[in-house]
Amino acid sequence: MTIDTETGRVTVDRLHLALYVGRMINPTQCELQVRGAALFGLGQALFEDLVVDPSGVALTTNLADYSIPAFPDVPVGFDETILETPDSTHAHGIGETALPPVPPAVGNAIARAIGVRLRDLPLTPERVLAALHGRSGIG
Repeated sequence: MTIDTETGRVTVDRLHLALYVGRMINPTQCELQVRGAALFGLGQALFEDLVVDPSGVALTTNLADYSIPAFPDVPVGFDETILETPDSTHAHGIGETALPPVPPAVGNAIARAIGVRLRDLPLTPERVLAALHGRSGIG
């Protein structure tokens, strides 16, 4: 993980996922599904911020205002370990099961790097800078 202390920008340099899937029916699709879910998790961790006004109306209404990961945001070291029991009769639906651990893993890495735990997603540069400078109001 790289954190630019002047801008607060976080770059995830390496992301490794491990997932047990029972028996893989289509290994290529399984690997792609795990990678896609991991990128969704990275988006939740660092970019995606749904802004809502006090009455509950969404103010983030288009992709110009709602950031998602782009190709430059994909970690250089990005891989997965898929554990399976090839001769098993059990196939697990993997869906987005690789997504949930990514935001807390990124948050933990940031906390270890800067010594302050941020508790609100996304972990934006503004929130990282506030934490670095010890400003109150960090969630």
